[in-house]
Amino acid sequence: MNNVNEAGDGPAFMGPQGADGPSWIRDEDKVPFVDTFEAGDEIPGIIVKRPSGDRGQIGVAVFDNAQVRHAFQTSVTHLNFEPRATLVADRSWAEIKAQIDELRRRNPSHRSPEGR
Repeated sequence: MNNVNEAGDGPAFMGPQGADGPSWIRDEDKVPFVDTFEAGDEIPGIIVKRPSGDRGQIGVAVFDNAQVRHAFQTSVTHLNFEPRATLVADRSWAEIKAQIDELRRRNPSHRSPEGR
């Protein structure tokens, strides 16, 4: 879902952290946009939420790319999806940033985008 106001000339919502948040807004955390930003501040452009209804139903298409001895199956395949222990959308930006900072601290030879 794009973050555009009804007039189409600016954002409709912002995250609770303002310019200090991530580049997305969780749907349940969005607040009406208030222009308190300075030049160069980034405003999230994407509003994310968990899929529901038809969007939450997953279909599968299988393609057999073999040229000889094609694979086939005579029964139904069951796919089981389980939630991961932690999802990005389930954590605050501060928690994600702290984890990134910790990984960078452990691996100082890794070049970060800011260091380029």
